[in-house]
Amino acid sequence: IYPIMDDSLFSGIISDFWVVTKREIKLFAIENKMDKVIVSDKKGAIFLNEPIYLYYSSEEGYIDFLIQIIAQCEVFAPFHFKFHPSDSESFKKVIKTRILDDFPFVSLCNDENPIESIIESFPVKYVISILSVGLHNLMLRGLVPIYLNKIFNKQFHNISFDAVEVNLKEIGCESPSTIQEIRPGFNPFKKKQDDLKSRESIRKILRL
Repeated sequence: IYPIMDDSLFSGIISDFWVVTKREIKLFAIENKMDKVIVSDKKGAIFLNEPIYLYYSSEEGYIDFLIQIIAQCEVFAPFHFKFHPSDSESFKKVIKTRILDDFPFVSLCNDENPIESIIESFPVKYVISILSVGLHNLMLRGLVPIYLNKIFNKQFHNISFDAVEVNLKEIGCESPSTIQEIRPGFNPFKKKQDDLKSRESIRKILRL
């Protein structure tokens, strides 16, 4: 157990969003100056895979979960699947055979560069993943994040995913509760962020 540092030791908390904290520390919401992604495929989506099976489930169990998700994603057009650089070769082999054979609408992305640097090659509106940091970063660039942490947690419960759900709720981002909700038109931000509150540049906050 680590001791809690006194609130007076902090000048502030810097965040991308207006969040509620349990500390008496000033909150600074920074300006979002990230370039918006130009979307041409209004119903398109890209799935960002993560090697979840290395930590929270078996590879076989994860693939079975993935098949359930991908079967629902034919409603997106187009639909891309991006591997993670840490994905195992056995996992990639199954995806390239079983998934492509059963779901010909899936387009594979083998580029190992971060999605943030190549998203312009996939001008889709929706970004889907269990808890990839890419969802957060692309959310700030105007894309719609669909977090699958809640659905995954129902099958492979872990307190880490409970914590993710709490964090998402703090920024007003909802995730689907059922596979059927994964479809074009899903809106994770039913309650808009309070844009009336002033945002400041990071340089101003840090007095640079």
